Amino acid sequence: TWKDLPSVLLYGCTCNFSADLSKLGGLEFDPVFRRPGFEDIELCWRARKELKVLTRYCEGARVYHEYDRGLVGLYKQFWKYGNTEPIMAYLHPDFSFQDSRPVVAGFHDPRLQAMRNSVP
Repeated sequence: TWKDLPSVLLYGCTCNFSADLSKLGGLEFDPVFRRPGFEDIELCWRARKELKVLTRYCEGARVYHEYDRGLVGLYKQFWKYGNTEPIMAYLHPDFSFQDSRPVVAGFHDPRLQAMRNSVP
């Protein structure tokens, strides 16, 4: 959260982080995220909330992330995140970036339909 120590992060940006698997146990990416975007944030958020595992900043670590360039690339990036942020907001209503209000309109959890279909 925004009250954390300076060395604590909300999540591992673009999922570039090292994890002690003994601390994460069986925690995995949620398969409801079928495309990239917020899957890294959601995993780190669950690790924080369920297991009390914090994501920390490492001074010497370097990540190089290549994005699509130009206006088309920018549009693709925002489209991707615009389609996955509602999933995050639906799964974790307590999560926000500096108390922003996420939009969940139009998102229907596909797992609910699978559960409905499995009931005789």
